[in-house]
Amino acid sequence: MSGAVINAGDFLIEKRAIQLLKHFIPEAQISILNRVKIDYSDKIDYLNSFDGIVFAGGPIYSPDIYPKSIPFVNDLTKISPPVIFMGGGCWSNIYNSHLTTDSKSFFLLGCKHKIPLGCRDWYTYRFLKNQGFSDIIMTGCPAWYDLDNINKLQIKKAGTIKKICISEPANNYNIGLLNQLVYWLRSNFKDASLNLVIHREEKTQIESLKEKWKDEIDLNTIFIPGSSDGFNIYNDADLHIGFRVHAHIYNLSRRNFSILINEDIRGKGVNHALGLESIDVNYDYNIIRKKRIIKDYYLCQLSQKRIDNKIKQINDVIDFHIKTNFKNYEEAFAKMKYYYKYMENHIQMINNFL
Repeated sequence: MSGAVINAGDFLIEKRAIQLLKHFIPEAQISILNRVKIDYSDKIDYLNSFDGIVFAGGPIYSPDIYPKSIPFVNDLTKISPPVIFMGGGCWSNIYNSHLTTDSKSFFLLGCKHKIPLGCRDWYTYRFLKNQGFSDIIMTGCPAWYDLDNINKLQIKKAGTIKKICISEPANNYNIGLLNQLVYWLRSNFKDASLNLVIHREEKTQIESLKEKWKDEIDLNTIFIPGSSDGFNIYNDADLHIGFRVHAHIYNLSRRNFSILINEDIRGKGVNHALGLESIDVNYDYNIIRKKRIIKDYYLCQLSQKRIDNKIKQINDVIDFHIKTNFKNYEEAFAKMKYYYKYMENHIQMINNFL
C-alpha cells in the first residue's frame, strides 16, 4: 500500500521497501496499490486474496490518518490477512498528540497477528508507546537501506567538494534561508557545481529566486518528482545539503556527505537515531500567533538574524566534520548497519507468519 503520488521521497520508500521484501522473501510476488485517499471497501475479496498487506514508511502514525488520509476499507474486521506496518513514522508532537479511536483501530490490525509495529526512529517508538502499544520494533525507514552499501562504513568521497546538491525546502518560510544558503555555498565553494534538486514541485518563490540568481550564480535546477529515478543526481555528489529528509536519507544510504536542515520532527528523528547534529528550523508557533497569521504560517519568514545564525551553524558543522575526518558519519553508518538487522528480523517475522 504505497503513498507515492508526486513526492520523489515517497517513490524512494516504495522502491526500497520492495527491494527489502524481495531480498528477504525472494519468492514474494508483490502488487502495488495506492493508499492515498482511495477507499477499497468494494475490493475486500481482492485484498483478502493476498498473504499480507504492507504499509511501508511515511508519517503513517499520524493522529487522524485513518480514515481521513488513508481510507483503506470502512470495515476493518473484514480484512483477514496480516496487515504489516514497516518502518513508519510520526509527524506529530510525540507527547501532546493522541491517536483517534479510528486510527488506533487501524494500527491494531498490525497487532492482531503478533507482528510488531515497525518504526523509522525512536521518536515514533516513544509516540506509539505513549499511545498504549507495546509490540513495537525500531527498524529505521526502508529508504535507509541501499543493499549495495550496507557494510560500508566510511564516507564515499572525502576530498575536494566539486559537486554540491541542494534539496529545496517544503515550507515557504525557509525560502529566505535557501537564498542565503545558495550565496554562501557559492562564496565558499567557488569551483563546485551547484545543483538545486526539486523533489515535489517548484514554488513561485523559488522561480523568483532563480531569476535573481541567474546573473550572479551558476546553478542547475533538476526536477525529480513522480519517481525514484531522479535520486541518481545525488550518486556522485560530494555534498548534499538541504531540507528534504529523503534526500538526506538517500545520500546517507549511498555513504555521501549529507547535512539536513530539519523542518519538522521527521528529520530530527533520523538524525537523533543516527547520532548526527540537528540544524533545526522548526517554526515558532508563538511568533505566528503574535503576527496573527495562525491560518497560514507559510506566509511567515525566518528573521534575518535567525537565518544568519543558521548559516553560521552550517559553516561550523561542515568545518567540524572535515576536521574530524567525518568520524560522526562512520558512527552513523554503523548505526544504520545495526538497525538493518532489526529490519531483517521484522521482515523475517512476516515471512515466518506467511
